[in-house]
Amino acid sequence: MRTWMLIVGLALGTPAVAGPPGLESERDAMHRPPPPDAGPPIRLVQELLDREDELLSFIETQDPKLHARLMRLRQVDQRAYMGHLIRVDRVMERSKTDPDVLERHLRMAQIEISLDEKAQIYPTVSGKERRSMRGEMEILTVELFELRQSERRAVLENVETRMKRLRTEIDERELDREQIVDAYLDQLLQTPVDL
Repeated sequence: MRTWMLIVGLALGTPAVAGPPGLESERDAMHRPPPPDAGPPIRLVQELLDREDELLSFIETQDPKLHARLMRLRQVDQRAYMGHLIRVDRVMERSKTDPDVLERHLRMAQIEISLDEKAQIYPTVSGKERRSMRGEMEILTVELFELRQSERRAVLENVETRMKRLRTEIDERELDREQIVDAYLDQLLQTPVDL
């Protein structure tokens, strides 16, 4: 059940995949940051839409407020809604290597919802109640800051791990350069390659 917690989060890191020279893998292309104002890749959106009911049902059981917020967003801004679903999917993917990512993102979403609710009420209260509410909001904001810092550290660690893996792959491929080039040319020229 823990691995299926769905929450809004940051981007997923994907491992480097070797391919023909000069070509990026399909997975890398799918998760490369889109150009400004570009929508999500159509294939990824279709995959998410195929699982949308399942994802939303689970979000509803885990955090009804988050679910309600997503439902309102779906009615108002379909593009932003899909962006949230994509982030949920990425967080789920990252949770395979970082089990704490789910708890972090769920807590961040809960704090953001609570802060939004308090911010809407804040102008209507006065005096002592206002100072008290600001104090509560400050505590939540500090916690949110710490969670985001923790998330940034986890993302950095993931990037550093990927960089090490990529450096190792580059070094290994450099040592096998001649065989890789020959195998690629044989494949390109449709000559069978004996492995």
